[in-house]
Amino acid sequence: MSGITFNKVILEGYISKEAKEYRTQQGDSSIVRFALATSERYKKRNGDQVDESHFHNVVSFSKFLNAFIIKTARTGNLVRVEGNLKYRTYKNKEDKEVNITEVVIPMYGGSYAIIKDKHDMAQRAAADAEEREPGSDDDKAPADFDDDIPF
Repeated sequence: MSGITFNKVILEGYISKEAKEYRTQQGDSSIVRFALATSERYKKRNGDQVDESHFHNVVSFSKFLNAFIIKTARTGNLVRVEGNLKYRTYKNKEDKEVNITEVVIPMYGGSYAIIKDKHDMAQRAAADAEEREPGSDDDKAPADFDDDIPF
């Protein structure tokens, strides 16, 4: 055994709970939390197809990424997150112990990337539809168009 180990998680999924920012005691740093949904599909031995969804809590401590995450982590966006897997325990209001598993984007070494921005795509489609109405001048050939193309 070499003694070298590492803790790395890469998830690609849809934002299921929008990002919330929490300020820390130091004032200039923040923590951002959001939830990510992933799914998997497999067949049972009897041939039935099963779709399972899994929900992951994500916490970012990266002050470089947090402003970007707050602006872009909207429900339905497809994102890729890279971080570390952490387990923690706390006592809730009923004094019961609660175990939580989180993907933590550290200050340095983690990443967050948008793969598909559902909201941006809808806005672009609406803007394109507004700009190009059927029968507009964009659909017609220019007046100086030469139809005698030799090839």
